[in-house]
Amino acid sequence: MKSHQLDQQKPSSSSPMHDEQFVEIDFDLENEQENDPVLKIIRDWQVNNLKPIWLEISKFSPIIKYFLNRIESFEIRDSILCRKWESERGDNVTWQKVIPENLKECVLKQLHNSVTGGHLGIKKTLSKVRQRFFWFGVRKYIENWCSKCDVCASRKRPNRKPKAPMRQYNVGAPLVLERVAMDIMGPLPRSIQGNNYLLVIGDYFTKFVHAIPLKS
Repeated sequence: MKSHQLDQQKPSSSSPMHDEQFVEIDFDLENEQENDPVLKIIRDWQVNNLKPIWLEISKFSPIIKYFLNRIESFEIRDSILCRKWESERGDNVTWQKVIPENLKECVLKQLHNSVTGGHLGIKKTLSKVRQRFFWFGVRKYIENWCSKCDVCASRKRPNRKPKAPMRQYNVGAPLVLERVAMDIMGPLPRSIQGNNYLLVIGDYFTKFVHAIPLKS
């Protein structure tokens, strides 16, 4: 096992990170961050303990500007670029490992698509990722991933067209057989006369029902 895997060891049962959320991806994360054109710049700023000024930031792409404008939230920890993240209630602080572009798919294949991933929804998948990992645009990336997941799509209820509502019929004047309903029942067990079906006729007004045997 390499020295800087995404998760270096499996958490114990007492760890807040549950076993089914454990991700083991055999990559040298430090090296992968160094090879990423965006994270390489951020790592250099952190390693050299430099704070960028606006004139330097303005020449970079929007993604790099995002990182540099929040440079105080990032730190090199155990040779890995990490991001400090607080929960919405502010009661939990996590150092998330920053994932380079080429490892995003690997993380979601483990946390969403794998047997232990469970193909959870967007909100729960995002929560699992945020427990340890971060990348720019993580929410949008997960939304897009889940929307294209064939397994998730197969679990959704099909879009059924609404049926016409039930309604009462106005029978009209009290005339026998003014309006009738009919239907065919069958196939039924063959009778002695060789009939397999019944033509059922009902009168709306009297509720009288008449059944006529049919052979076919």
